[in-house]
Amino acid sequence: MVQMALSSFLRFASCAGFALAAACTPTAEATTSEDAPVVPQGKLVQTSSEFLDTDLLQVIVLATGSRSKDVSAFADCAAAYAAEQNGFSFLRQIRTNVERVDGGLQGDAVYSVSVQEPDGLVILVARDILSNCSDATHTTLRGEVDG
Repeated sequence: MVQMALSSFLRFASCAGFALAAACTPTAEATTSEDAPVVPQGKLVQTSSEFLDTDLLQVIVLATGSRSKDVSAFADCAAAYAAEQNGFSFLRQIRTNVERVDGGLQGDAVYSVSVQEPDGLVILVARDILSNCSDATHTTLRGEVDG
């Protein structure tokens, strides 16, 4: 019993950074699932994008049958599409707000866009984001921008 308590304490201490940091490292399985891109589920109903400044893009998306993380992924798809259509290759997410609207979820997201890879920890590559968007999403985006 004492040995079990001591073992628990040592594990806690190592996780707190006192020793054996490897004991707290997430498994490759956990890391992979967390790092995997979200392929949005549900249906992207409407999207609009507008440049607030030369390098600042706002995207509004409306989706049904989706979760908040799906709406954020739809916003990433719409932003990547708008960025590529305007000659930008890289994005950095500034914020995404999601709220319930008319039986669906609406996302309001803002991104900085650039031609060259910017500094920062999280850089979105437009081409990579678009490769994770479904065909239906691509069709909706092309219809909104081209139609």
